[in-house]
Amino acid sequence: FAGASRYDVERTPLYKAFHEFPDTHRVWNDDEGWCGHIVRDSSSLGGGSEPVVVCLESPHTRKAIEEYIRQKAPSWQRDPRIHLNIMGGELSYICYCPRTLEMFRDYLKNVHGDIASLNAAWAVDYKSFDDVKVMPNASQAGDNRARWYDWQAFNCYRFVEHAKWVKSVIRSISPDIPVAVGAVSYSVRASLGRSGVDEENLVRQVDDVVLNEGGSSTITTDLLYSFAEGAKPLLDFEYHGDIPGLLPHFLHGNTAMAMWWWPDKPDTEFPQFNETAIPFSWNISLADVAECLKIGLDVRRIGADIAAFPKAPAEIAILYSRPSMLQVSPEFARGTDTPYTFELKKVYAASQGLDAPVKFISSLQVEEGKLAAGDHLPQAVGL
Repeated sequence: FAGASRYDVERTPLYKAFHEFPDTHRVWNDDEGWCGHIVRDSSSLGGGSEPVVVCLESPHTRKAIEEYIRQKAPSWQRDPRIHLNIMGGELSYICYCPRTLEMFRDYLKNVHGDIASLNAAWAVDYKSFDDVKVMPNASQAGDNRARWYDWQAFNCYRFVEHAKWVKSVIRSISPDIPVAVGAVSYSVRASLGRSGVDEENLVRQVDDVVLNEGGSSTITTDLLYSFAEGAKPLLDFEYHGDIPGLLPHFLHGNTAMAMWWWPDKPDTEFPQFNETAIPFSWNISLADVAECLKIGLDVRRIGADIAAFPKAPAEIAILYSRPSMLQVSPEFARGTDTPYTFELKKVYAASQGLDAPVKFISSLQVEEGKLAAGDHLPQAVGL
């Protein structure tokens, strides 16, 4: 996704470009948190200690990304074990560089059409789109709420557009390999817009396989399955829940799951990870290990029956409101939850006690008329 990982960046074209061209350096600040694995900052675990935080808009970055993909392609093309190209996981991205400002202006032109419409929406008196000079960070969220909404929507848009471009490069080399990217946890967090990780549109426009990263709740599994409308497989590539929670995730739509954490040998670089490593944990009982293996066998043995559960028509759907996810009040901009995400999670948790299939329906799906279509849709909608 970014032309390197935190582990190998020193050996990539990206590293050379990063030291030759200043415009490859991301323009950001501490207000935006960590670098989201693009590529490495002072809080990144693993790899070297030198911060290499890149701007994806730089032509030099994009050239380095393409060179990196073409260098790496032979290794996945000749390995029969590789069936999926995961461009990146647990990503997030925001940048305030001059190219971003130009892209933001172009985005506003496409969304609003003319300067009069932008003036009306933002309650400003600009003469042209060139008068747009502020790309708001979280501390400026309250200065102009309409501008803040457009900025967050734009950040999601440019992330998806970059993912589409990276996929096109991969497909130009390997036309048939499935591709995936994402960071599902942002889908139910206050920081969705600031992370840029628009999971719904990544599922719609990029993913061939949908990446999940579940935990104790099945909320993201149901959400992703609803985004994909059952048409794409869900892969939980880093499951963080407990062992009894494995089977529910399959019943709610996961196609395959990889445990966090199942290494070949104990981790010596980060020994704290061994606490959750199935083969080496001092906290996971042998009974739980046996249960994990039993669930794995059951999923293979009765997979077709398990797969039938998420396909059941929904009797209730919970509205996933894109405007509510992006129009975050200033007091919640740096937090985990907003009043909307809190209610979303609360309603979902309560729904799990019902004897009826429950899914999500997004505001985009409602706009497409799927609420009335009756194909997979609900008899009731929870707000």
